[in-house]
Amino acid sequence: MRRLLAISTAGVLALAACGKKRESVKERPAETARGPVVSEQGARIVFPPDSPGLKQFTTADSKKSETVVTLSAPARVVASIATASSGREHVVLFESPDATTTWSQYRQGRVLVERTTKALARVQEMYQNLGATGREVTEAETDLATARATSAESEGRMRALGFNPSDLQAVSGNITWLMADVPEAELHNVPKGGKVTVRFTSFPEEAVTGRAEAISDIVDPSSRTVRVRVAVPNPQRRLLPGMFARVTFGDPRHGVRLLPSSAVVTVEEHSYVFVRVKENEFVRREVTLQRAGSDAVIVLAGLADGDLVVSSGALLLKGLSFGY
Repeated sequence: MRRLLAISTAGVLALAACGKKRESVKERPAETARGPVVSEQGARIVFPPDSPGLKQFTTADSKKSETVVTLSAPARVVASIATASSGREHVVLFESPDATTTWSQYRQGRVLVERTTKALARVQEMYQNLGATGREVTEAETDLATARATSAESEGRMRALGFNPSDLQAVSGNITWLMADVPEAELHNVPKGGKVTVRFTSFPEEAVTGRAEAISDIVDPSSRTVRVRVAVPNPQRRLLPGMFARVTFGDPRHGVRLLPSSAVVTVEEHSYVFVRVKENEFVRREVTLQRAGSDAVIVLAGLADGDLVVSSGALLLKGLSFGY
C-alpha cells in the first residue's frame, strides 16, 4: 500500500513538472513575438529595438534640393485642323470616331437651326399678311425649338470630349490640338494662354513651342487629373491624330523639397509620409505635394529640413498606421 502511494505521488509530481515545462514553452514565443506598438490613432509606430523588420526601411533627407524641376505631363494629339482649299471651311481630323460623329451631328444641327429660324420668320410674316394659319406658326416654332435642343445636345457632347465647337470654327491656318492630363494638385502651375514646350515621341530631338489654350472644367474622378488643351502649329501637317507627346509647362523651379514617389502613401485623397524620429520609431505626417515627373514629388508643406522620410517600406507602415 505504501509502495502504491509512493508511485502515485511520483506520478503527480512528474505531471506537475511537465505542466510547468509546457507553460514555459507557451510563454517563450510570446516574449519573442513582440510586434510594433501603434499609438496616437496610428500616427506613431514603435518597433522593438531588435526587430528584424527595421531592416526593410530606408530613408531620404527632406532638405531642399538644388535640382531643377519642371512640370510636365503626358499628352496626345486629339485633332488636326486645316483650312480647306476653298478657304471657307475647316477640315478637322479627330483621333476619336465618337468626336468625328458628334462634330458632324453638331454641324448638321447648326444648319437645321438656321433653316428653321428662317422658316419661322417666313411663316410669321405670312401669318401677319393672312397667308398662314396660327397652327403653321406653332409648328414652325416647335421645329425651331427641336433643332435648337438637338444642336445644344451635340455641343454638350463635344464639350464633354474636350472640344469647344466655337473654338474649332475660329481656328485659322493649320493647327494641331493636344490634350495633356495634368494632376489636379499641379493645375495652378499651368498658365492659361501661356507658352509650353512639346516633344513628340515621333520627333524626340525636336522641341516645339505651343500654347495652353483651354483648361477643362471637370476633374477626372479616377485619375484626379484635369485635361489641358494645347495648340501647336502644324504647317507641314506631319503631326497626326493619335501621336503621343510630353508637354512642359512654366519655368523650371530651383530649391524645392524633393522626395521619391515611393515615400508617399495616399488615403482618402490625403497624402502622408513617415518620418523616422528614432532608429525604431516612426511618425506619420500629412503633406501637401506637387508632382515633379513620374518618380518624384515636391513637398510644399508638412516637412522641415533634417526630417528623415521613409523612402522604402512606406507601404508596410501605411498598413500598420491605418490598420490595413
